[in-house]
Amino acid sequence: MIMILYHLYDEADLVTTVKITRLRWAGHVMRMQDNLPCKKITLDKPEGRRRAGRPNPRWTDGVTKDAEKLGVRNWRARATARDRDDWRRLLESVKTLHGL
Repeated sequence: MIMILYHLYDEADLVTTVKITRLRWAGHVMRMQDNLPCKKITLDKPEGRRRAGRPNPRWTDGVTKDAEKLGVRNWRARATARDRDDWRRLLESVKTLHGL
């Protein structure tokens, strides 16, 4: 029943919407100036060791996995994320194809 509503209104499901929003924010962060705290916190790797056991997934791990599903490898160094129009076009194509 729920899938029928998604197709009726031509909207992506909630999980896809969250992933696209996360990728949109990642592109925004990549276009920020290097000296801004938000970019430093988001892209820097923390020093030290993690607790024993299975590690919790990091935000950047999720972005990397979602970007690889789109065929974008190494999204941090990718020129597409730095070009706002190309990045937006890529995300819109994913939204219309429901491919994430």
